[in-house]
Amino acid sequence: MVQYGLPFRDFYRSDDPNRSGKLIRGMITVLISLLLTPVLVGIVGWMILAGYGLRLLRNVQNGEEHPLPEWGQNREDLERGFRLFVVALVWSIPSATFSLLVASGTLSEAVGSPLGGLCSLLVVLVSPAYSIRMAQDQSTISDGLQFGDLIRWTLDHIGSVLLAVVAYFAVTIGLMLLGLLGVIALGVGLLITMPLAMFVASLYPMHLYGQLAHES
Repeated sequence: MVQYGLPFRDFYRSDDPNRSGKLIRGMITVLISLLLTPVLVGIVGWMILAGYGLRLLRNVQNGEEHPLPEWGQNREDLERGFRLFVVALVWSIPSATFSLLVASGTLSEAVGSPLGGLCSLLVVLVSPAYSIRMAQDQSTISDGLQFGDLIRWTLDHIGSVLLAVVAYFAVTIGLMLLGLLGVIALGVGLLITMPLAMFVASLYPMHLYGQLAHES
């Protein structure tokens, strides 16, 4: 059974001697990525964070005692994150296509919007499946584009997937609100509280997906 509070225990309360350093490094990576995003260089940082999250997923799947990964694999994390980005982009093509057709007037909004919404929902529900696939050793972009296999896996685990997705959105909203309160109340939240909240929010779903992979 997926434990929705377990990620926070591993992130904040574990006896991992390097836990604080890992969180600080992640927070700094988020901050740098935020600052550099306007010039597109920050995209590299977000991809590194995505690759780091895939390593977390893999560690949770394997039952590692301290699943929060060590830093120091930026090149490998960048490659993993780039592959995940491409996979997510391809899965999003149908919904983007419907949006473009509606915007251009080729397709009526009454038809295009519901179809685009369904495609977007499919991507959200399948994201645990392709994230798990992309976290495996020697994974390639084509592994994340096995549409039939990944949709079948999602349907076979639809109850757990739905709960994980709902928990992810709820926790993300909660963390962003806490980060915003930190910005308002502490003044330094823009440099500390918000980047930390964003880092943990990016890791939380990967931990849940790792638990799903471990169960299945």
